[in-house]
Amino acid sequence: MRQEFPAHPIWADPVFVRADYLAFAKDVELSLLDVEEPEEHLAPGSRARGHDWGAETRERLNSIELRLGDLLEGRISLTLHPTRRTTTASGSTTPASAATAARSFHSALASLSSAAAPSPSLSPPPPPYVLSRAITTVPQLWREWTTGLVGGPSVQGLEDMYGPRWRQKHSEQVLYGRRKIIIDEIWRRQAKGISTGAAVGEVELIRQRGQLSLYQLYQLLNRQKKCTL
Repeated sequence: MRQEFPAHPIWADPVFVRADYLAFAKDVELSLLDVEEPEEHLAPGSRARGHDWGAETRERLNSIELRLGDLLEGRISLTLHPTRRTTTASGSTTPASAATAARSFHSALASLSSAAAPSPSLSPPPPPYVLSRAITTVPQLWREWTTGLVGGPSVQGLEDMYGPRWRQKHSEQVLYGRRKIIIDEIWRRQAKGISTGAAVGEVELIRQRGQLSLYQLYQLLNRQKKCTL
């Protein structure tokens, strides 16, 4: 297909300059150079079989083109292996047929499509971390959430890197959800153009004026949130 449509933009993709793809393409090109006996010397049955083979080859090449589209759009990943050459009785080697090469390529893509996504089991486990029960103010909560306490990881960093995997215990999930309500209130005020320090100070002032614990502050903000929905 590359020789027939050399100017097609698909060939600009980096995958077509990889060594494994070039080896595969070379095998296909060599197989297409096999000298065929002139059609007029073939028996009628042989000509019919040749026609069927050509139709099958075109169908497989169309399938390859569709697979390449999937590859370029990121739906599958690709690792190619050069097609092995076959050995004749005299000891010489001949390239595999185009149909065989196409089948090998089609089979490789089909098997790789199911394994394109990395297995979660291969991801590194999150570091052990328990939300602090000692903090009592909004600035302390904000510090743990954004920068971490005493050299520990930040809550937001754990969430960005591991998602909910770092807080698998039910108690941590509950506490995380409550504290995020307070963090969301700070973010809401920041979105209005208030600086981070001022937003944290305003939420802390609500807590101080009501003489609230962080849990009671969460309850107040959660009620207000539900009233605005």
